[in-house]
Amino acid sequence: MTTAEAVGIIGELMSWIGGVVGVLCLAVALLLRVAGGKRQPVQVTVVDDLEQRLVAIWTVDDRTYSQALDPSIRLSDWTVTGYVSPARPERVTFHRRSQAERVFVTLAIVMLATGAAGFIASSVSLLF
Repeated sequence: MTTAEAVGIIGELMSWIGGVVGVLCLAVALLLRVAGGKRQPVQVTVVDDLEQRLVAIWTVDDRTYSQALDPSIRLSDWTVTGYVSPARPERVTFHRRSQAERVFVTLAIVMLATGAAGFIASSVSLLF
């Protein structure tokens, strides 16, 4: 077995594994997006309460909601854009997509890029 053949075999394995795992991660991310529903943007006002805790206040459909914020959250301003699900407007997040969805999209991109690199490596080995 020559070096070109070994690179071709390794590249083909990388392309199959990267392609399959990447498509599966992308499918999971799409399922998470469908299950989570569409999030609508709302204006969130952040205030200090009497105990020096940060509290977020927002309004959806003429109802006002509030939520204590984690002290580790750093916001750039006292009025920010938050995102709420129409099914659960009492919960606000500051990201349009959930953390799990972002992780699976990132994994899908990395694995599909690995699959593309493996495909290129196995194709280049055919020339040498």
